[in-house]
Amino acid sequence: MNTKSAVTRVISKVNVRDVGINEEEFSANIIESPTVNGLYLGWVRKDTQKWEPLAKLTIVEGGYTAQYTSNHEEISALYPGYKDLLIWSELDVVNRDFPHIFRNRMPLLRNDVKNDCEFLKLDYPQIDKIAYVSRYGGRICGDKFSICPSIEPDASGNYIFYCALSGVEERQEPRKIWQQIRDRSGKFSLIKAEDKYCLEFEGVILGYLEQYFELIDGEIIQIEIINFTDPSKRQGHSVLLKIIIHGKNAYAHRLFQDI
Repeated sequence: MNTKSAVTRVISKVNVRDVGINEEEFSANIIESPTVNGLYLGWVRKDTQKWEPLAKLTIVEGGYTAQYTSNHEEISALYPGYKDLLIWSELDVVNRDFPHIFRNRMPLLRNDVKNDCEFLKLDYPQIDKIAYVSRYGGRICGDKFSICPSIEPDASGNYIFYCALSGVEERQEPRKIWQQIRDRSGKFSLIKAEDKYCLEFEGVILGYLEQYFELIDGEIIQIEIINFTDPSKRQGHSVLLKIIIHGKNAYAHRLFQDI
C-alpha cells in the first residue's frame, strides 16, 4: 500500500489533535499506575470487525471474581467454540488465582519480561501484574484476545490510560523516521478514521490505539508519548502512550455491563 495515499485518505475523514512528548515521564524509570479495579477480556468480532468485551475480572478484597459481559449469550450462539474458552465453574465467587485465560497473560520472571517492564516503566522483579497486562494489552501468541483495564477516575474525574501503541511492528516504517522521532525533529498527531484512532508522525501512520477506545465513553483531552524504543533494545519498534479521558463513566457502554 502506498503510505502517502493511505494517509491522505485517512486525514480527509478526521479531526486532527497534536500529540506531545511528556519529557518528565519519559525520563522516569517507573511510573505509578492509576487505580485499576478490573480487567476486561475482549476480541475483535469477525462479523463486525469491532472490539467487544467478553468477560470481566474484578479485583476484590481477598482475590478476584469473574463475570461474563452482557453480550455473552449472543457471542455463545454465534461462535460455538467460545464457551469452551471462557467457561468458569464459579462466577461471582472470590478466588485467589486468576482464571486460566487471564493467568496465561500475566508476566513471568524472564529477561524478555524485564525488557518489557523497562519499556512499560514498571518495576522489575516486583512486577505489578495488573498494570503490566493493562499497558501491553494482554496479547499472547495463538489467540485473538486482548485486555482493556477498568480504571477508576482521579479526583478531577479523568481516566488515565497507559498503553502501548498497536500495529507498530507491522508497519516497518523507514529507519530515518525513527531517527527523527529520537531526535525530536518532527510533529505527532492523533487522527481518527473509520472508528480507529491512529498516531501519525510527519504524514506517516505509526500505529493504532487499542480498539477498545472505540467503546470508551468520554472525550480524549490529552495524549502524550512517554516512551519509545527501537529493535536494538526490543523486538520491533514500540511506543508507550498516556491518554487522559474525561467523562462521567468511561464504561457506560452496554457492552461493558455484566449479565
